[in-house]
Amino acid sequence: MLKTPMKIAVFGLCLASIAPSWAESNRLSDIHWLAGHWMGIGDDGKTQGQALSVFTPPAQAAMSWTFRWHMPAEQHVHFAFSVFEETDNGVFFRGIHHGKDYQAFEDAPWLFVLTKANETQAHFRCLENCRAPGVNFKQLPDGTLLETWEVSKSNTEPFTVTYKRAP
Repeated sequence: MLKTPMKIAVFGLCLASIAPSWAESNRLSDIHWLAGHWMGIGDDGKTQGQALSVFTPPAQAAMSWTFRWHMPAEQHVHFAFSVFEETDNGVFFRGIHHGKDYQAFEDAPWLFVLTKANETQAHFRCLENCRAPGVNFKQLPDGTLLETWEVSKSNTEPFTVTYKRAP
């Protein structure tokens, strides 16, 4: 019979073998799987809208992301332009939301850092000027991409976008 510390060690090894591997991340290559054209539905708990995102493949230590959220019922559309940049200190994600008149919704660009990633998931933590403490991207086995902006004081529901690759 295994003693309790040995049982815990064996159990931990079993869990580690079936859990997705997460790595501390500081490389754009860890999130290359985001590249492509995605279409879906964004939902902030109150309003749903049509979402469109385009992530460029990494080049010269950078990749871009453009986002559009269109809410027909409210006759509203807004955009975000973002850049992922790899430096010696990690991968940083910065951007700003704006309306079709290009007036920014924030006083300054927001800044996140990539904290962990694997071949299907990435987590970014806010460093400054963010509406959410973190944002997660997760690709499901069927190819669906989930983008989830975590809950903060200003948003009581996470903002989630459920995407499929655009044809």
